[in-house]
Amino acid sequence: MQIVYISNRPEIMLETLRHVANFMPFVNRALVCVPVDLASAFAKSSTVIPLQVVIENEILAKAEIGELASMDHQSRNYLLRKNLIASSHVDAHFIMSDDDARPLKVIEKSRFLVDEQYRSYFFHDMQKWSNNQTEFDAGQIATGAVLQCLNISTLSFASHMPQIVDRALFLEAAEFFKNYATQYPLCEWGSYFNYALSRYPDRFLPPQPYATLCWPEHPLAWRPEVTPKEYLFENYTPALYTRAGVFSEESASPFDPDQSVFTSVRKIVRWRRYEISLRHPEQEKNLRRFLNPRTWINKLFRHQQR
Repeated sequence: MQIVYISNRPEIMLETLRHVANFMPFVNRALVCVPVDLASAFAKSSTVIPLQVVIENEILAKAEIGELASMDHQSRNYLLRKNLIASSHVDAHFIMSDDDARPLKVIEKSRFLVDEQYRSYFFHDMQKWSNNQTEFDAGQIATGAVLQCLNISTLSFASHMPQIVDRALFLEAAEFFKNYATQYPLCEWGSYFNYALSRYPDRFLPPQPYATLCWPEHPLAWRPEVTPKEYLFENYTPALYTRAGVFSEESASPFDPDQSVFTSVRKIVRWRRYEISLRHPEQEKNLRRFLNPRTWINKLFRHQQR
């Protein structure tokens, strides 16, 4: 099966592919859309999965190329994914993913597709989104408002967790929302899944809770409405691997397929301990060993997601 990305971070993207190759055996090829100035960095890199590189300008209209640089990150991502999926490079159904979404253990194809029915994973209700600090927040608020006014469900599916997408349904949803997408920063995950689930419920299993470690990137950023029942993927965030980060001990360790499961267990343990420490004020002194929440939240608000 094909896995599809947009990315402007070659090192992070290529490291993610190593994790995908190790833990997602049903994925046999990858496609990535990249800025023109980074095309050679992606194309010349050796990967364990065959990688096709598509330059942004190849899938954009002339007017869109000029507008892209001034767009907020949510609108930019929406446009790039829509145009990439509309191109001939993308399969009839595929895995859509972020360049930092890394599997933590063996993932079977049945996590995405069961007896020709698609699975989907949500983490929030966009009508209840309570943050307004980042461009991601703006996308959640705007998408929730559009969906609500059109009498469509408003679940949020953008949890840095790969999800299976039906190309024809995605393009149908993009056509349905095209007038709104020119006015508001729509979330490509939320607009697609809510539309498809509402219009074609027989093609989908009921939405399940997301299964992403480190989403949100800091436990105090906001609280998801649902709790993961398990962790299948990690939202890889470089700040968490710095000297002051939760995963500082992993920062200098290259990916080792033979030790990958043990590494995943260590990460889950450290993240859970960190979450618990934040919930109990009496354990505040323990936070110094991990991360300063105030500093991290400030970094998070400045973070530009891809």
